[in-house]
Amino acid sequence: MKLEIKIGQTRSIILTCIFLLCFLCSPPAVVLNAAQHDDSTPARTAVFLKDGNIITGEILKNKNGSLIIDNVFQVLTIPPDKIERVEKIENTGRPFDLKNGAKPEPAGTASVFLKGTPPDKLFNLGSSRPAPIESLVEKYEDGVVQIKTPSGSGSGFVISDEGHILTNCHVIENETEITVTIFEKTKYDFNQIKLENIKIIALNPFYDLALLKIEDKLKKPFVKCYFAKSSHAKKGESVFAIGNPYGLTRSISQGIIADSERYVSGLIYIQTTAPINAGNSGGPLFNMNGEVIGVINMAYFLADGIGFGIPLNYVHDFLSNVEAYSFDKDNPNSGYMYNKPPRRASFEDLKKNSKKNE
Repeated sequence: MKLEIKIGQTRSIILTCIFLLCFLCSPPAVVLNAAQHDDSTPARTAVFLKDGNIITGEILKNKNGSLIIDNVFQVLTIPPDKIERVEKIENTGRPFDLKNGAKPEPAGTASVFLKGTPPDKLFNLGSSRPAPIESLVEKYEDGVVQIKTPSGSGSGFVISDEGHILTNCHVIENETEITVTIFEKTKYDFNQIKLENIKIIALNPFYDLALLKIEDKLKKPFVKCYFAKSSHAKKGESVFAIGNPYGLTRSISQGIIADSERYVSGLIYIQTTAPINAGNSGGPLFNMNGEVIGVINMAYFLADGIGFGIPLNYVHDFLSNVEAYSFDKDNPNSGYMYNKPPRRASFEDLKKNSKKNE
């Protein structure tokens, strides 16, 4: 028995020495190469397409003129006949602006650009570190708004410097009289500012998403929320929601992701244990980096801790195709309510009316 123990120990010592020797003798270029390919600071490139759109990301390969690019959400292959020009973007933490060049932004963010959306950016990606929920709420709660219509109220959140707001379609569906209340911190309290000049930009009932824009001019810049870089939420991950359940403004609820791919009525949702109630609809679901990973849209009533959020892959698709989902006041399916036409009289009705006239 003692001999077996010594042999085992000798083998362990020999293997350990071999491992250390290989590690110490490795060339420094290996470490340098790993640092150069650090995902936290990838080299970014702006690819200008002939149709006017821009794709930004990290070029992985140039294959016979076709560019293979990682734009955070997915890996794309761009044919050479679609490319107008390619420009490098300095890794300064500032987004590239098509019209005005680089503009200052908080470090660690990247912008997504959409054609026809001045100034060519609609939402931002965050890259923050995990922080206590108290500090995250303090930082981002002013970016969450209350949305009211004649038929009810819900939540939403600011996603751009220009005042774009993301919410649920069902919060404003069939309504055009929309009021948005934003919350502004003061030294000792906060002000509630009601805004009524709200423009409906786009609606998608299938995803249950809507995009609004505040047309009022404000003295202070908007507090905006940032999207997570990864559209995949992790099961068991801690999350929190900010919203206005039952009109109780700026309410916070916390939980975990119970299921990151819950199938409900033909779509995939994020299931969370964070308490969700009427009025939370349209509000953001944050991870512990303070980044939005979903949009709250429904919950099981008469059941605690079963709420759902729309995942970012649907949100990205909606915002990347705003023109397709644009609100049209002349389209009866896009928000305006029309009175039903009078019912055509039946033969029996005509007989009754003729008898009355006799």
